[in-house]
Amino acid sequence: PPVVAAPPADQAEALRLFRAARALYNASEFHQAALGFEASFAAAPSPEAAYNAALAHDRVGDRVATLTWFRRYLTVARRDIDPSYPLAVQRVAELEARLGELSLRIDHPDGLREIRV
Repeated sequence: PPVVAAPPADQAEALRLFRAARALYNASEFHQAALGFEASFAAAPSPEAAYNAALAHDRVGDRVATLTWFRRYLTVARRDIDPSYPLAVQRVAELEARLGELSLRIDHPDGLREIRV
């Protein structure tokens, strides 16, 4: 019989974290689920973990984190095969229209002591 190699440890851990996060999401523990999906993504980046982190943050109402994770999803997902890709593009556009962003460029970081917004 063919020998099936075990998945690398980081992928196995990512899958374990993903399943735990999915259970939390299904139990309406959206904040903890979001953290779990983020941990899964950190262990082994995947479109599923990023997308589900975005959905969980959306359920909590954290629009900034939702936007961040949909953007992260778009960087790892495949436009041609992932059915969630168009929805993520739409949600990013909606969130960008509702949220303001601030970019800061620091030319002389040695003299910088504090930034207040």
